[in-house]
Amino acid sequence: MWFVKGLLFVGLLSTVLYAKEEKPQDFEKLRAGERVITKSVVYYSKPLRMDLKQNGVRNYLVMAAKIFIKETPKGYKGYLVRGLYDIKNNKVAKYYVRTTPDGRPIYTHTDIALSDIKVNKKSVTFDYNSLHYALRDGGKGYANDEMSVILNKKTRYIPLYGGDIKINE
Repeated sequence: MWFVKGLLFVGLLSTVLYAKEEKPQDFEKLRAGERVITKSVVYYSKPLRMDLKQNGVRNYLVMAAKIFIKETPKGYKGYLVRGLYDIKNNKVAKYYVRTTPDGRPIYTHTDIALSDIKVNKKSVTFDYNSLHYALRDGGKGYANDEMSVILNKKTRYIPLYGGDIKINE
């Protein structure tokens, strides 16, 4: 019996240690019969002045999230990554996912994948880690878009400071 339990533990450990590495670009590849539901970037903080590289230069950064969801013949598939976005230089400054010692992001399917994705006209709901998110496309720009998260049965609306939620029907 202990041998079987040991094998199950080793199998579980190897699954965790060698989880399939799937990068955002892998999710975004469209195959026959697939279409993009949303490819959205939202800023959920006011601009921050930070010297991220500790080189004396304080950049204008915002906390941002990129959400990508596609419809496949087997259902919906998508990812969410968060990071600091440099609004003056218009590029990602740093990701929140695990990184290598030299700062390159490491993605695994389990780090960024969404589950329980549901699409209803101009809104999308999904689970990411232990949180349930809801997005609503209010038109061009972010002024009428909504993003909320449900935690402990309480809905919290996330203030948006930029970006755009775009949901294709």
